[in-house]
Amino acid sequence: MRKIFYIVISIALVSCTGSPSNPVTPPDYLPSDKFITLFSFKAADNAGVLISDVSGVVGTDSIHLLVPYGTKINNVKPTITIKGKSVSPSNLAAQNFTNPVEYIVTAEDGSTKKYVVVVRESTPDILVDNKWQCEIGGVLYSGTMDTSFINIINSQGTPFYDSLVYFTGTSTDKKTSIAFWINVKRNLYPNGIFSSSQGMSSLSIDMNSSDEWSSVYGSPDKADFVVDSFTTKKLKGTFSGHFPNKQHTAWIDVTNGKFSCEFGQGNNEPKQVSFVGEDSIYGYTRYAALQANSLIIDASDYTAFTGRTYRLIVHTGSTIKPGTYESKEGNVGFNLYTPSIYRYAIGDSLGNMSVTITAVNGNVVEGTFHGRSEFAVEHDINDGKFKCRVLNYYPQQDSVNKWKYLSDNIYMAEYSIFGGNITKAEKTFSDNYYRLTVDGTSDNDNSQFKLAVFSRNPIDTGYYATIPGNRIIEAIYFKTGSTYPFNFGSSSTGVYCHIDHIDNNTVSGTFGYNPSVGQFDNYLIRKGSFTASFH
Repeated sequence: MRKIFYIVISIALVSCTGSPSNPVTPPDYLPSDKFITLFSFKAADNAGVLISDVSGVVGTDSIHLLVPYGTKINNVKPTITIKGKSVSPSNLAAQNFTNPVEYIVTAEDGSTKKYVVVVRESTPDILVDNKWQCEIGGVLYSGTMDTSFINIINSQGTPFYDSLVYFTGTSTDKKTSIAFWINVKRNLYPNGIFSSSQGMSSLSIDMNSSDEWSSVYGSPDKADFVVDSFTTKKLKGTFSGHFPNKQHTAWIDVTNGKFSCEFGQGNNEPKQVSFVGEDSIYGYTRYAALQANSLIIDASDYTAFTGRTYRLIVHTGSTIKPGTYESKEGNVGFNLYTPSIYRYAIGDSLGNMSVTITAVNGNVVEGTFHGRSEFAVEHDINDGKFKCRVLNYYPQQDSVNKWKYLSDNIYMAEYSIFGGNITKAEKTFSDNYYRLTVDGTSDNDNSQFKLAVFSRNPIDTGYYATIPGNRIIEAIYFKTGSTYPFNFGSSSTGVYCHIDHIDNNTVSGTFGYNPSVGQFDNYLIRKGSFTASFH
């Protein structure tokens, strides 16, 4: 009986799932893509006109090309790559580009998109010497330059910008280094004034590594570059600036700046950083250094002249090593600065920001990063990557004596960087109490660090808190001058310290603050950590 029942069900299923006698054929889908992805003049297709290829910058509805001075552009064959059905005029059809030429791309579904192609000549050749000079605080400095010319290709394979010009140099007495960049966007505006107030330039000066002066987006910070002459390979101009040191305790004037250079001269060390989020962002490193046992990369984007800058912070320790670092462990910070929203963090402990350092070759570091933030704004960061030269970094043996701490302010303030080296760690016994005291300093903002716990029993592994008990936190504070960014004492609530390891030679642990039980509810504090030697 059971077998017959199964057979009946099988027949019913076959009958229900059989093909209909009059099947309905869905209509064919016709793609609507209609883009020019590449537009160039190949020397091989334009013999007697060009001696080298010229690539165009493809925009939303326009394409710009800059050809060498004196090039005849009245009969040039372009090479065109499209995403669509056809383009008119067609690929390799000779055109007179003396005036703008319109191109129409047609999609498979019949829709169209228009591009206007503009071709311009560069200025006549100029004499350059790859040198710079300027007066800083009334003192004359000069030196040579290392120029790097960067051509960025976006995720669609289209040349995005080929206009970043980056200079580094050293004063004649070898005591002052200088670095500056200009986003000249040469295919559109080869000459003109490029100001930091528009997010189009930056100037930073490092004097004997004792202080750092730099211009950033906004007033009254200022760094202006005037491009007098620009060819396809050479640049000449002047620059000046007025901006503070990183502590904003003093200002400096840069006057009578002059520079001239030829692209590609020097060692061409990498200075590029690029990353992709919900909207594509491509940028370059303005500054990379190891401070407070942290790799700090400052970058700007040039998807538009928006003045947006970024800071990626990775707690690497005193030696930068390949590996993965997580924001949930308090090891990663990511800040965004914009003119409209002064600053906010888009990767923090509430998200899942992750940085992987893939290679370290001398002072050149490269890696990837990704994640999602749930603090201040929700933002996906995918396929992030960076490659940069770290200022004044020399690989060394990693120190065990170090501390670090990152904190987020709930009111969209930037990541604060706390970290540095342990100067003293000791175990003592007095007044019937055992104590552990750890003191540290920081090379960032001259911060001082202190952690002290005590117990009636010898200091051992486990949790210490400010609530009454056998294991008590006496103090955890960070001091910058007379300011205490954090100062937790035995009367504070929500603070914890955990000793992970302790013996006669070393001690290590973590500490932090839980705002859900503490009185400082305007802070979101990530886990801090320390390792120290008793010798």
